[in-house]
Amino acid sequence: MNAKVVAGLLGAWAGLCLPAQAQDIGYGVQASVGLAKGGDLHVTAGSGLPLAIGAQADILVHRDQLLVKPRIEAWFFSQAHQSSTDGAMSQQIDTKVQAQMAGADVLYRFTGNAGKLAAGAGLYLVRWSVDSTDRMGDAAGDTLQQSGTSSWVRPGFGLIGTWTHSRHLDFEARWITSNEGYQKLQNNLFLGGVAWRF
Repeated sequence: MNAKVVAGLLGAWAGLCLPAQAQDIGYGVQASVGLAKGGDLHVTAGSGLPLAIGAQADILVHRDQLLVKPRIEAWFFSQAHQSSTDGAMSQQIDTKVQAQMAGADVLYRFTGNAGKLAAGAGLYLVRWSVDSTDRMGDAAGDTLQQSGTSSWVRPGFGLIGTWTHSRHLDFEARWITSNEGYQKLQNNLFLGGVAWRF
């Protein structure tokens, strides 16, 4: 699935049943912390917890039970270090992963006793970038260093659940999957955080 197809799907996804009145739209920001699993992330993103910050809109549609939530977000990962020695040669690779995401979630808001809960799914475009520095040294102390940045734009899919604490504050739990790298290895990101509506 190429980027143009995904961009078209995102436009249709976010534009479902647009509200007729401006008061049906709210704006906010979100911050999350999580876990990164699978793909290249277990070696390129370090052992620290990834952080995510971004902005979102809440668009109430279909009798206030359907919520369309367009969002943009930046993901930050810790730096990773890999080292190896083969005879007289040594190698050290430092990598730093970042990503930017744009997309939309569609959530169903429950009623009755579960009225504070909502659950749904999302489609996204994710731009992954990896900064890497590769150092090789020999027994004589000579060192060869090479640095570069690689980036890819890939589709992503997610599941989301939210709990409304107050008019302004939501708690979010999300799972997002997207592939990156030349081998298109699948990355999974688990995020838990808060969203503040203005």
